[in-house]
Amino acid sequence: MFDKIQKQLEGTARAAAICGGAAMTFAAFMVTFDVISRKLFGVTMSGADEITGYIFAVATTWAYAHCIFTRSNIRIDVGYLQFGTRGRALLDIFALGLLTIYLFLLTRSSLSVLEESWKYNYTAQTPLATPLWLPQGFWLAGLTFAFLCIGFLCIRSLTHLFRKEWAEINAISGIRSVEQDVKEETHV
Repeated sequence: MFDKIQKQLEGTARAAAICGGAAMTFAAFMVTFDVISRKLFGVTMSGADEITGYIFAVATTWAYAHCIFTRSNIRIDVGYLQFGTRGRALLDIFALGLLTIYLFLLTRSSLSVLEESWKYNYTAQTPLATPLWLPQGFWLAGLTFAFLCIGFLCIRSLTHLFRKEWAEINAISGIRSVEQDVKEETHV
């Protein structure tokens, strides 16, 4: 059951990361077009910087879940490799727990920001006057999805902890080995 749920979450996270990458590419083209049209024709696209800022914020939050599943987040492993499988598994769960708490606090805070923007109908102080609840809603959705994914990984890791399946905990939340990175990069 855990494998099936994780595959579905990973698939959604991967699709969201791809969409975010496409949106970032679009933003890069938009800024490039704006710079060239301003330089050559003296015409600017009003709001290009605002839109690209929203795209960056939203794409980043939607990429969090993919980073969590691929274990791409950066961790300092100075002492980590000195521990055995059990010790590393306990550190992995501790790190996962801290990241879960952080994502919870960030998600909760972003919900407060969104609620306030909705309640008072805040708009951006720019020529576009974008209703701020709109980009904040997508931003909150990305954070909520990342929180859901890391919560799932916590439950899965704790299940393995109770069964004393140390290697499985490392496979879910541990630091990727050099061999794993090379295998993924070379698609072997």
